[in-house]
Amino acid sequence: MVDFSTLRGEIDAGRPGNAIAVLGRICDGGDANADVHRLLSYALLTDGDEAAAMDALAAARADTSAETELAFGRFLNGKGHARAALSCLEAAVALDPDNIDALALVSMTQSKLGDRAAMLNAGQACLDAADRAALAT
Repeated sequence: MVDFSTLRGEIDAGRPGNAIAVLGRICDGGDANADVHRLLSYALLTDGDEAAAMDALAAARADTSAETELAFGRFLNGKGHARAALSCLEAAVALDPDNIDALALVSMTQSKLGDRAAMLNAGQACLDAADRAALAT
């Protein structure tokens, strides 16, 4: 039985190698749920393999929700993984285009990444969604 808490602790401690191996075997065996793919993506990001982490995030999206993507995007942003966080936040917006929190975080993350045009577009989309929400009440 895999102890995911122990694996998470190893990743948090900057030792993701064992977690990558264990989680990779689970994913390769076809027994992985979305949370396993997300934990693998975090381990890979901690190990510096952003491309593989993005693949793991894509696999996690087979079973997801806007709320889950928003939460994981916040988590990754807090860990300093802005590009991966942006991927999650954009997935949240794709699932719920009027999610004001996700739109605002997309804008802020785009700013952090230095993409001013994308930041402004996402910021405007956030304002538009807020206006629609205000008019609906």
